[in-house]
Amino acid sequence: MPLIFCPNIVATGTCGVPDCRGYHAIRKCSCGVVTKLPDYQAHLRGRRHKENLIHLQQPSEPQSSTVDLASQRASNTSARCDVCLINFNNQSAFETHIRTQAHRNAVTRSSERALVPRNPEVRGQPAAPGYLLCNICNRDVHLDVWISHTARHTSDQQRDEIDAAVDESGKDKNGVSVSYKDGVDFGIIDPAEALRKDVLRTADVVISRAEDAVPVGLYSYCLSSSPRGDNYGTKFSATLLGNGKVIRPEAPRIVSVTFHPSFGGRYEDTLELTFRDLSNKQQFVITRRIYAIVGSQEDYDRLKPKSAFVKPKPAIYEQPKRIIRVFRPPTWSYTKWVVELPEFKAPQDLIDAAFGPRRRTSVNPYMPKFSVLSYGRFFQVLLWIEEEQMRLNVAGLSEGRPSVIVGDLILVRHVGDATGTWYEGCVHGITGISVLIRCNDKFRALRGTMVDVKFVLNRLPDRRMHQAVVAPFNPPRLLLPDNRHLTNGVHLPRALEVASISLVDRSLAQNSEQMQTIVAIANRPPGSVPFIVFGPPGTGKTVTIVEAIRQLIIRDPKATILACAPTNSAADLIASRLVSNLNRNELFRLNSYARPFKALMLSLRDYSLYNDNDVFAIPPLARLLSFRVIVTTCISAGIPHGIGVRRGHFTHIFIDEAGQATEPMSMVPIKTIADDFTNVILAGDMKQLNPIVYSPLARDLGLKRSYMERLMDLPLYDETTGKGLTYGSHDFPVMMYLHFDRVVKLVKHFRSHPDILRFPNQQFYNDELQPCADGAITHSLLKYERLPNKKFPLIFHGIVGKDTREASSPSFFNVDEVTVVKDYALSLLEDRKLRVTTLDIGIIAPYHAQCVKILTALGPKLKGIKVGSVEEFQGQERRIIIISTVRSSSDFITYDMKRTLGFVANPRRFNVAITRAQALLIVVGNPLTLGLDPMWRSWLNYVHQKGGWRGKELNWDPLEPLESEGYDRRTRDKAQAEAAEMMQRIRSHVLENLEPWAFGDDDTIEANGESNAREFQGREAD
Repeated sequence: MPLIFCPNIVATGTCGVPDCRGYHAIRKCSCGVVTKLPDYQAHLRGRRHKENLIHLQQPSEPQSSTVDLASQRASNTSARCDVCLINFNNQSAFETHIRTQAHRNAVTRSSERALVPRNPEVRGQPAAPGYLLCNICNRDVHLDVWISHTARHTSDQQRDEIDAAVDESGKDKNGVSVSYKDGVDFGIIDPAEALRKDVLRTADVVISRAEDAVPVGLYSYCLSSSPRGDNYGTKFSATLLGNGKVIRPEAPRIVSVTFHPSFGGRYEDTLELTFRDLSNKQQFVITRRIYAIVGSQEDYDRLKPKSAFVKPKPAIYEQPKRIIRVFRPPTWSYTKWVVELPEFKAPQDLIDAAFGPRRRTSVNPYMPKFSVLSYGRFFQVLLWIEEEQMRLNVAGLSEGRPSVIVGDLILVRHVGDATGTWYEGCVHGITGISVLIRCNDKFRALRGTMVDVKFVLNRLPDRRMHQAVVAPFNPPRLLLPDNRHLTNGVHLPRALEVASISLVDRSLAQNSEQMQTIVAIANRPPGSVPFIVFGPPGTGKTVTIVEAIRQLIIRDPKATILACAPTNSAADLIASRLVSNLNRNELFRLNSYARPFKALMLSLRDYSLYNDNDVFAIPPLARLLSFRVIVTTCISAGIPHGIGVRRGHFTHIFIDEAGQATEPMSMVPIKTIADDFTNVILAGDMKQLNPIVYSPLARDLGLKRSYMERLMDLPLYDETTGKGLTYGSHDFPVMMYLHFDRVVKLVKHFRSHPDILRFPNQQFYNDELQPCADGAITHSLLKYERLPNKKFPLIFHGIVGKDTREASSPSFFNVDEVTVVKDYALSLLEDRKLRVTTLDIGIIAPYHAQCVKILTALGPKLKGIKVGSVEEFQGQERRIIIISTVRSSSDFITYDMKRTLGFVANPRRFNVAITRAQALLIVVGNPLTLGLDPMWRSWLNYVHQKGGWRGKELNWDPLEPLESEGYDRRTRDKAQAEAAEMMQRIRSHVLENLEPWAFGDDDTIEANGESNAREFQGREAD
């Protein structure tokens, strides 16, 4: 049945129907059960619904109400507590349960967590149309996500109830005590020692009975992980030592627990001991958790959390009453700015609308329809929203490592200063964990003085983007090109033109795609529509545009080029490849004065300007105009405009990695410095990393989409209009993806082994990429001793670890995976047959904390191995890539894809990570967690079927069809069912249908239990 939201809520935000909750929520099933509407479909699939239907089919059964059904269940000796999610074997046990304190606490928590519509008097205004108030979160939730939002709270409640039941089951009771109250912990076992088959690791669980306690017998003992429900679990087993099951005060019994490891990681299980009071035939359960870790004791001691994680409280921004300003450092070079850079302060009413309870609807009046005329205003609104989001959480501040660069401003004041006066300080230098700032001379502080610090968002990048988008230069051929803007029709490179090029990089001569791309760029008439080079991983995109820049300089003495990229590392890559044929008077690497000097590679220092204090500088206007090629970042591309470079000075503007830049960032070099004759060339891949946007609202409104991606969606660039165009009529027959001289797709892949490429090629590029890499490199590691399949250079190492955090940092790390990653790196370097150096290895981790832990574990011996995030490896490659996925969760009851996997499940990040390796790709992670994401599950299936698997096995059939919507619901439902079954097992006190031989006939049970000892002989319960 489709979900029908309450029309009153949608229209006005309020409804007079009791218990509406955004929809007329109460629905009575044909089986007689009343459910909330979101739970209705789950109810139809549930056991309770099926049982009720069976009962209703009996003629004698009433079918009119849930009360009748409850009576019917009582008569059939079964009942269920819908608050605690426990089934009982009879009504008596159910009535006993509802009188317990645990049940009353659960009822109280359930009522406290009730979700109700917003009361207009609570905050003085009703919810925005289409929104509901969640009283648990105390915030408005859109109707589109209301179901999943409330389901998460329900899961959290179930988790609380299960935890309470498990805690209760772990307590000694009825005069019986069990050792290891904190759990049976085998500690940390070295991997080499753990896998020895001749060593048994056992722990004895002692069961004792008090002198004055009633006679008790051990009815059964089992491990929760056992698929048969017996004493043999997946990696632990339990054995009752001695004969008989009666627990006597003078003779404690022992259950020996044995650990059977088979790979590294964490192991957990639960020993369930079921006892029976021999005087009244009631049963009770006592449990003990079992733990073991196979890993490095040294790594755990060195990398363990420094302190427990405490979720930081959101900081309340206090607007400074008074700020004493400071001037820039006098040691920096002087720059004559001729174009003013306005502040572009955000309108307060827009900020109130964008960050208020009605954000998605209230911001609509500020958003014009996208067009050439409204271009500036459209992106200004998005930039203001994004800037405010960034101001609320200064990048990195929550991790205790705010992103501070030279030139940033920091506010300081003495602790306890009640005047509200803050002193501005300018960052002069950064060394390690120290920041050197220069404050106004009025601020006095002796060594050891405590001060308050307020980090200030650096608005310079935002101001430059504002300046760009509102610039009056709005050519439709660049912003919204169509067929009217095609200059001379289709210019297809001819064989004669291709042959006439004298390449600087002669390795490109055999690649027809790259050759024709270079010719197309070099021969474009001035004022053409933007040209796009779509370059998937390893296809030589950057090499191609670098050669195109060289050819423009060689062929046209008047050509001047501005080459940009979103990041310094990408800009450095372009510049480093141009130094081979351009001298210091032709090529200039323009750096922001805020960039750390040591971050620039040595080979580019002669092509940059910096002063005696190792601070980058900007050359005078005349000197800047003398260079043929200037390479910089997109944001720093605003510098030429600021110092007076005339519009149209650059004949060509290149933007590499254009898919990573927001559109306003791409407009800094284009709208501030281009004219009607400037040609724009974009290079990138929309299937890899996209722009980083912090504001969900700005992201949804379009800031997440790059300029390159928006152009590719226009009819002029639509791939279907020219895909597979053959140039046989131009005496140079070749099949390529040149769409009427506007976009080219490079499809020859020169990086990875075919098996490493195969999955991303099929998943992201329609199997169009052609493996063309050098086999001497791509096949150089097939002799690696740890490869499960010597013909398949991929390894997935399954490990159940633990992701954790420390202090107030939200960044995750996983010590278990650190140990495995370090072990692989050492084994590769120590294998002399492979001839691997530290420069051949790259380690990717999605969290900063994991990168820090890996670097700490590697130590000075493995210095030289690059460890970084996915973003840091964009555009790079290594012979060997090791990926630590970090996230590992066993709590699938409250599983949520976004919360549990985070950006590990981002397809574009996944694509970048697995396409960096040339010869060997190793991925370390928990397959049970990763396999919940369809993309990861598909890749895991691929590796498993090819024989590249090590460690923890997967728990699904790799040949079964994939479910595109993911495995969240299925896994959560299964976990909840198993938890409910476990709770029923450990909290039920009445055992039905016991076999008579197990305890003897009721008439023969004696109070002292001695005569019952013989009845326990013979066999253990199943």
